[in-house]
Amino acid sequence: MTQLAIIEWGALFLGVVYVLIAAFGKFSAWIFGGLSAGLYVYVCCQNQLYIEASLQLFYVVLAIIGYLNWQKKTGDKPFKTERLKWKRHIKIIPIIFFVGLVLGYFVSENTKQFNPYLDAQIGVFSLYATYLTTQKILENWLFWIVIDLVLIYLYVARGLYPTAFLYGIYSIVALVGYFNWKNKLLV
Repeated sequence: MTQLAIIEWGALFLGVVYVLIAAFGKFSAWIFGGLSAGLYVYVCCQNQLYIEASLQLFYVVLAIIGYLNWQKKTGDKPFKTERLKWKRHIKIIPIIFFVGLVLGYFVSENTKQFNPYLDAQIGVFSLYATYLTTQKILENWLFWIVIDLVLIYLYVARGLYPTAFLYGIYSIVALVGYFNWKNKLLV
């Protein structure tokens, strides 16, 4: 097994721990998420997935924000989620899509990025979904389900099968997280 494969498997393990703990609302999840993202920066750079590598750097920062925010909001109190009206999502989705197009064009013109437009869309939508997660917004899980399914395709196409497997797990856990958090709305 190559060093890159070992790092990828380590990132996968930490990522699974993160999403499982996050699905049940524990703020310690962000520690595992930040470590996983840090390892994925390296894996993505080695595979010329520059947008995804940049996204993973943002995840490291968002892991710190998520940890602090969840700890502040939850503390010793029960975990409580919130909802956003779909009107807000509908307003922001075209903006996110446009930013993804601009980013995809820039990357396609300046790098050898694999599938730059798809990766750019995944990147900007993932940032939005991660922000929703840090704020304990229920709909984050719906965005993650779609994002994870698209990422399975992207990683299979690059031959990164362990990571594709991870996103398969993520999509299943996102379903669990959605229903678990939906139940927390009543808390």
